[in-house]
Amino acid sequence: IARLPITFAISMYSILIAVITGIPMGVYAAVKQNGHFDKFVLVITSVLHCVPNYVFAMIFIMVFALQLNVLPAYGIGSVRHFILPCLCIFISNFGSMARSMRTSMLEVIRSDYVMSARAQGYSRNVVYFLHALPNAMIPIITQLGGRFAGAMGGTLIRLVQQGHDVHVAYETSGDVAVHDDVVLQHMDAAYQLGFADKFAEAKSLVDSKVPGAPEPRALLEMKAAIRRSEARSALRSVGLNYETNAHFLNLPFYESGGIKKNPRSQADVDIIKDLLMRLKPHQIYMAGDLADPHGTHRVCTEAALDAVEQLREEGQAWLSETNIWLYRGAWMEWELGRVDMAVPLSPDEMIIKRHAIFRHLSQKDIVPFPGDDPREFWQRAEERTQNTARLYDELGMAEYQAIEVFLKLC
Repeated sequence: IARLPITFAISMYSILIAVITGIPMGVYAAVKQNGHFDKFVLVITSVLHCVPNYVFAMIFIMVFALQLNVLPAYGIGSVRHFILPCLCIFISNFGSMARSMRTSMLEVIRSDYVMSARAQGYSRNVVYFLHALPNAMIPIITQLGGRFAGAMGGTLIRLVQQGHDVHVAYETSGDVAVHDDVVLQHMDAAYQLGFADKFAEAKSLVDSKVPGAPEPRALLEMKAAIRRSEARSALRSVGLNYETNAHFLNLPFYESGGIKKNPRSQADVDIIKDLLMRLKPHQIYMAGDLADPHGTHRVCTEAALDAVEQLREEGQAWLSETNIWLYRGAWMEWELGRVDMAVPLSPDEMIIKRHAIFRHLSQKDIVPFPGDDPREFWQRAEERTQNTARLYDELGMAEYQAIEVFLKLC
């Protein structure tokens, strides 16, 4: 905590200098496209963007601290101590800042309204700096926000810890993913604790199952109750009020009683629309596993997207300020080139996440639908996020225990 002000100051100064130098250079390179200066900027920014900043850090230490002995390699005491760390962070931001500004400016310069302003006789300076530059700055400002928030952003656990009003919607009951033995174990535990003896009733329902036919509704309700209790326990473990912030939607398409689901209908969409209208969220996170056209993740996501689209068509203005982020499940991750937000996780946050997953006991030791991967879900999730962190580390970015990544849909 004591070092936080110094870290913040170094980051602020570095990014500020990168903005002051990178944005004008990117603008001028765009205005002089294909000229000598533009080519020079492309070469320099490519090198700065590709070479990891720790390589520059080692070079600066060897040259300025060890060989020339003009700057200190470590310590805190004067302005001279800030120069090398600020320079390293500046380089990592300057290359991408100038290149992004050049790309954004070129895109705006080619737009119809800029061409129209030129046709009306306005000077190049007026068109470029009064008409084009403000619009070209929009993605750069967004990028800056990501740079400041990247060190303290977060997904569900981080959002809860930061005091955001986080709600979790379980779109389906998940009942068919619970093994029969798990139901019998829960009924036996209830009996051992002195509650009603429902073991024989549950055992009779299990024995009455017919292969290929839908499971008995009473048995499915027991399984759904188990999944709800596990979800409530997981939310409780991360500090959420499961009474007010957990929403079990039980979408009708899922309630077929078997593996094959019912067709998705407007009834599913209306349930989601009702929840969105009550919450009016600023951010929505949903699963982006869309490869299987009949998979539960895809059907749920498509129903949610339909709900958002219908609300937009109905004129719900609050959706203009709502961002939708897609994450992927336990089997794969977004390619880094498509990632819009990367959230680093500390070792402590990884433990909290793992313990929350462990609360889903019916899915832990016996994975109902494992596919080609026999590992448990928490093992797949940890390996996936840790591998993402390694990929970012190999690109020269900061090293983290794990990183979760998201694709911004709108």
